[in-house]
Amino acid sequence: MSIILVSSCVKLPLYQSKVEPIAATLRYYDSNGKIMYDIYNNDSNIFVHIAIIDYAAQVKILKLGFTLWLDQKGGRNKDKGIIFPQKQFGSSSFKRESGRQYGQVNLNSQDKEKRQMGQLHKQYQMSLKNMTLIGMDGKNSQTLVNLELEKCDIQVSISFDTLNILHYKAVIPIEKIFTEEKYNDSIFSIGINSGFIEMSYASSSQGNPGGKKGAGGGMRGGGRSGGGKGSGGRQGGGSGTGNIGLHSALSEPIKTWFKVSLKPIAN
Repeated sequence: MSIILVSSCVKLPLYQSKVEPIAATLRYYDSNGKIMYDIYNNDSNIFVHIAIIDYAAQVKILKLGFTLWLDQKGGRNKDKGIIFPQKQFGSSSFKRESGRQYGQVNLNSQDKEKRQMGQLHKQYQMSLKNMTLIGMDGKNSQTLVNLELEKCDIQVSISFDTLNILHYKAVIPIEKIFTEEKYNDSIFSIGINSGFIEMSYASSSQGNPGGKKGAGGGMRGGGRSGGGKGSGGRQGGGSGTGNIGLHSALSEPIKTWFKVSLKPIAN
């Protein structure tokens, strides 16, 4: 309990917002979550840009769900947030594919990574683009928005560049975050939080002989096991080592908080 209290009181870093997204280079990096990010603003909107190169980190965002928290009090309150993408419950596994699964035994690691990324991105592009807004339409409110069919003041998108880097971008009206009194302070905090697979689930889905739980093990953030046809597989499953590393990476969520001071806009 004391450890939890101490960690909750740790002072958040304070970053200065820039005026609109004009720079190509993102200024901030979280080494635990393996994400780059930056914050911008104009006189009416806040812009959040997150870029992700790492494959496992992209899986956490696209498969296990992602929430952007916004706290006008500058703490870690979760009264307002944007859930997008939603966690996925599709039948695809989280396994890294082996060369044999492509019908090519000798694919090099770069080719494998490219194929894995392509498959992941294709699955996202075919998924529903639903967003849940928490607390944006009143206290304790939850509003579901289909981004492909409905208009919304809050805009969120995910795209992929030619290097397979994932770009998450959100445009949020300042009035959605601040009350009139609080806006005079112009400081708020942002929380970046992905879903993750619980270790008990990851161990059982890897076929760990010491694991007591079966395929029904717990999972946070959604998604389904790499089990099914693949995990029970033939004797000696070829991609086991790669799967252990991936499931281990997926057991830790992307989780960071920081304060932002909005850049004053000259009239």
